[in-house]
Amino acid sequence: MIVPTLEPGSDFGYDRELVGKSTLSQEQITIRIFSNPNDTLATTNLPNGSRLIDILNGIAVESADLKAINLIRFDKEKRKIIRRELNGKKAIFGDSSQNILLQNEDIVVIDRTWINQLNYLFEKYTLPIRSSLEFVLFFRSLQQDTSNVFFGGGNGNNRRNNNN
Repeated sequence: MIVPTLEPGSDFGYDRELVGKSTLSQEQITIRIFSNPNDTLATTNLPNGSRLIDILNGIAVESADLKAINLIRFDKEKRKIIRRELNGKKAIFGDSSQNILLQNEDIVVIDRTWINQLNYLFEKYTLPIRSSLEFVLFFRSLQQDTSNVFFGGGNGNNRRNNNN
C-alpha cells in the first residue's frame, strides 16, 4: 500500500491524534527530556501516541516547575524550530490543550533555567537549523557534550548515576 505525502495546508479532516496512536509506521518515539530539578539530560522511548503526561510520571513533581514546560520540535513544513510553552499541572488535572500528543524527536524542557540556557544557545551559538536531521543531531551532541562537561561522562545520563 502506498500512501501519498500530505501536502502542507491540505490537512483539513486529517486526524493527527489517530495517526499518532497508530503504530503502523513507528511503534516507538524518542523524546529528549532536559530537567534541571533532577539534573537529568535523558533520552526515553515511548509508545507512539504518548502524551505530555506520560513523561511527567518520571519527574520529581515537588521540585519541578511544571507550569514552565517547553516543548521544542522541528516543523518540517516551515523548516524551523517551533517552541511551545505548556503547563504540566494543567495537563495533570485534565486540560487536554496542555496534554499534547508527542512526536518523534520532541524535546521537553522542564524548568526555566534550562529553557533560558537553550534559548541562549540557539540565539548565540547555532547556525540556522534547516532540517529535522540537523535538529536531532544538534540535541544529541548537546546532550553528549553537556553530560561530559557537567556530569563527568560515563555510562549514566545524570549526576546521580555518575556519583556511584
